[in-house]
Amino acid sequence: MKMQYITDCALLMMVCLADENRIITSRELESKIRFPQQSIFTASRKLKKAGFINTVSGPFGGYLLAKPPEQITVQEILSAFKDAFTISNEALAKKSSMKSLRKLAKKLSHVKDEIDAQMSFTLADVLNAPD
Repeated sequence: MKMQYITDCALLMMVCLADENRIITSRELESKIRFPQQSIFTASRKLKKAGFINTVSGPFGGYLLAKPPEQITVQEILSAFKDAFTISNEALAKKSSMKSLRKLAKKLSHVKDEIDAQMSFTLADVLNAPD
C-alpha cells in the first residue's frame, strides 16, 4: 500500500495537532511537518469534512483536533483519504466459479483484516509510544 502525498501530509498534521494540543497555524504546520501550505490547505479540507479537525478563523486562527487523540485511529484517517487497503474485485472473486479465485479472495480478505487491525492504533498511541 502506498499512501498519497496528501494523505501523508494529513497524517503528519494530525500527529502534530495531537502533540501540540492547541490551535496551530498553517505556517507553523508548514515549518513543523515540512509540507507546503497548499498541501496543508488541501489536507485540512478533507480532515475537516471527515470531522477530525476544526478550523479557527482570524488573526490567531488555525487548526485543532475536533476530538481527543484517543478517539482518532490512523485507519480512520486513511479511510477518509481513500488510502485504506482495499481489494478491487473481492466480491467478484468470492462468487467466482473458479475455486482458485475464491481461495485468492479469501486469502486477500484475511490480509486486509490483518492490515486494518494493525492500522487501528490511535493518535494517542503514537504520542505515548516509546522513542
